[in-house]
Amino acid sequence: MRIVRGRNLGFTLIELVMVILIFAALAITAVVKVGGGEQNIDAESKLLRSNIQFAQDLAMTYGSTFGFRSIDTTTYEIYEGTPGTPAMDPLTNDDLVVDMSPVQFQGAVPTIAFSSTGKPSNAVDANITLVEGGAERRLTVIKNTGVVTMTVVSSGGCSM
Repeated sequence: MRIVRGRNLGFTLIELVMVILIFAALAITAVVKVGGGEQNIDAESKLLRSNIQFAQDLAMTYGSTFGFRSIDTTTYEIYEGTPGTPAMDPLTNDDLVVDMSPVQFQGAVPTIAFSSTGKPSNAVDANITLVEGGAERRLTVIKNTGVVTMTVVSSGGCSM
């Protein structure tokens, strides 16, 4: 702020721009720290749900077995025939193998195969739990129908 002969002329344009830039940087930092984990786990949960339903659609369309299985704590495949034989991703023409890092599976992850009628192999509802930080989502593949539901088990805490 400049003072000329006892008069206050206000803030200069440069001072105002600097204050705005500082506030913008603080806002961006807060958004990244607060919202990042929730967005990752929600996106990966929705993608997994979609891919399991896609495996069911493929099984009914081609009249053969397609399914889902976890490869490790952060990776899964949609397979054709037998686990270990990834189906082809129609968008990329690559194997349908997905790395969800930093989202992870928690606990035992069932392998689910769909018959040519779209019926899943699980005799009971199959639960798949995903975690990231303090956030947890549960996908349930309903026996007999193969419908996949998603439940928010817990939301991650605020990490500021």
